[in-house]
Amino acid sequence: MEKFIEIIKAELENHSEVLVGFRGLASDESYQIGDTPRESYEWDWENDCSTYYTTGELAEGTCAIGGWVSWLDEDNEVEAKLNDWQEGVRMYGDSDKFVFLVGTSEGDYGTRDENEVRIEDAEVLAYI
Repeated sequence: MEKFIEIIKAELENHSEVLVGFRGLASDESYQIGDTPRESYEWDWENDCSTYYTTGELAEGTCAIGGWVSWLDEDNEVEAKLNDWQEGVRMYGDSDKFVFLVGTSEGDYGTRDENEVRIEDAEVLAYI
């Protein structure tokens, strides 16, 4: 977790709060550190699958499990959040590859999974 806390602290030097998240990658996704990941797909409730397979409708940003972190948060608070979010991401993706994302803008939408965020300006900052 120390690595992620240091990344967050570096980002907070330029912003009062940042949106962070862990993302399980699909088998067709591959990124380098610093890349902007693709926009996520919506969920097709009627067919119970990603719109990747049906309508192709995109989400508003890149989906991840995470939340907002502020410069006011103590390290132990951030670590507790990160542990919870990292554990929650294990059910996503189909490649056993996971990345740590940071951004400053969240997409607006209604239905979401627990701790799901949509980062509009996501950047890959680490693999986990």
